[in-house]
Amino acid sequence: GLTHTFRPLDELLAWASRERPGHTAWLEHVLAGEVDHKSAARIARRIQNSGLVEHKTLEAFDWDFQPSLDKALVLELARLDFVQRRDDLVITGKSHILKALGLRACVQAVSLRYARCVDLLADLHAGLADNTYPKRLKAWARPDLLVIDDVGLGQVRQRDDEPTAAHTLFNLIDRRHGKLS
Repeated sequence: GLTHTFRPLDELLAWASRERPGHTAWLEHVLAGEVDHKSAARIARRIQNSGLVEHKTLEAFDWDFQPSLDKALVLELARLDFVQRRDDLVITGKSHILKALGLRACVQAVSLRYARCVDLLADLHAGLADNTYPKRLKAWARPDLLVIDDVGLGQVRQRDDEPTAAHTLFNLIDRRHGKLS
């Protein structure tokens, strides 16, 4: 329904009084507002569900601070063509860029899951403990784009009767390889 239209109804009526648009123009104006609102809500929902906590953008990135970084390549990656091709991509040392690519993915209606490596592995290891590992692995393998940040940082707990963290991560990457980015 036109749920957004009823909220600013007074504003819409004032605009119509002021501008005196034709019926078609008025309807286009109302429907455009509704579409914009629903689109923004979908993007916000994708961002919330993605795991992104910080909303970094490439526009806010300090390129001068990292002069060795290939800006043209990063901007090319920001087109997210690699996701459509289902290519794997490894970027090291630039959390800001990973988060910015993730945010762009949400805006472009690409399903995203973002996590720090230690958190992803902790979730998978929790699945070993409560017998939900296959379900959790499937959930991590599902999104079009999986961003694993801070690989190699933090301690990963392990018991002798569990697979290694490296094996757990390999299972996930192997399941996604060639199918998703």
